[in-house]
Amino acid sequence: MTDYPHTAYLTAVADAFTRVSLEPTSWEAMADEELDGVFRFGSDHPALDTYSSWPDGAELVWCPNGWILVDLNTRSWVEIHADLYADPDRLVAIVEPVLREGAPPPRAWDTSRWSGADDAEKAAEASTGAAS
Repeated sequence: MTDYPHTAYLTAVADAFTRVSLEPTSWEAMADEELDGVFRFGSDHPALDTYSSWPDGAELVWCPNGWILVDLNTRSWVEIHADLYADPDRLVAIVEPVLREGAPPPRAWDTSRWSGADDAEKAAEASTGAAS
């Protein structure tokens, strides 16, 4: 995997999913025009509610606008109300019931931050030329 400024953070998120037995089918950090990443949960994922909520699987997308969960059947999406660099364990606690049970995500905004968030943000800003 390529080492981008956000790779360490996304690795921490993947590890948090693994700790709750919800390891993504695959995931990747990308850096095309902007930094982003995606966690894929396939339609055959044993922990995913594929019967009623995610028949074709789901993707949890990380992008400069935040976190979104995409239904691969309808391509509809829902925003996850969490900091861009949310604490990985808190993020998984928010997303896990949505993926496992089809529960709606909380409306309240989670402001928890990953311990390496400040350094990752600075590196990301520098790599995209957004640093002032």
